[in-house]
Amino acid sequence: MSLKPQPAILDPVLSTKDYMVSGEEFRICRHPAFEGLLYTHPLPDQLDPYYESEEYLSHQDRPETFLGRLYRSARNWNIRWKLSLLKDYIPASASLLEVGCGQGDFLEAAGRVWEVTGVEPNAGARGRARNKGLEVYAGLGDVPAGSREGIVLWHVLEHIPDLEGTIVQIRSLLRQGGYLFLALPNHQSGDAKFYGEYWAGYDVPRHVWHFTKEPVKQLFGAYGFEVVQMKPMWLDAFYVSWLSEKYRGNRWAPFAGAYRGLVSNLSALRTSQPSSLVYILRYAGPSSQQAK
Repeated sequence: MSLKPQPAILDPVLSTKDYMVSGEEFRICRHPAFEGLLYTHPLPDQLDPYYESEEYLSHQDRPETFLGRLYRSARNWNIRWKLSLLKDYIPASASLLEVGCGQGDFLEAAGRVWEVTGVEPNAGARGRARNKGLEVYAGLGDVPAGSREGIVLWHVLEHIPDLEGTIVQIRSLLRQGGYLFLALPNHQSGDAKFYGEYWAGYDVPRHVWHFTKEPVKQLFGAYGFEVVQMKPMWLDAFYVSWLSEKYRGNRWAPFAGAYRGLVSNLSALRTSQPSSLVYILRYAGPSSQQAK
């Protein structure tokens, strides 16, 4: 069965809203081809307008507010953590590609260790990354051919409508034996179950896809990838819970979110279902069951 974001038969799980930009309602539906894979319906023809918000700050520097300073501190900690994680798999001076590099914060730090290249479709963010002296392309199709030792997508794959096409392009740019790192929200987490329609990890319609462990293994396994390790991203539970409380209209959102994020992380120690996961996948080579 072809992997499409909007199959003819809908199997809705819940209804939610775009709480950040438009206020429009969307449904989260089960995908018939992969158990545990959910998708947003309907998917707008143009997604760019849904990123046009002062609150959507992934492609810009945070303002001088408490939230902005807290975000920058968490971002810097995350960058150090990501570098440490990659060093266990990618040798120094090897070739590393980041898809969805934003304004290049991680890529700039990674460039001190590896030979780096980035992809960023947002023109403003891409320009800021290039101003840092980074080699950044507008799309995966623009990246020069060649075998990379590693490719990373930090909370990017869930935004991409053409999931299969993207996997094929990634595979063509990764050498056999190379590693793919995917950071993805987990809709089986404790905070996702607690907040339901208000869970900020759904982030409709910007998040086209909603993952948990099994569909990642199944989908990428069909293209010759093997999940070798999964790592929790503990800070994500606090940020997502904060936003979720805000969407619920809680005036004490920072405090309630901090509490709920802690509860979610403690629960994940027992269930192994954190708010977000980094999947580390090794490309073993073409699979005999590979989708055409």
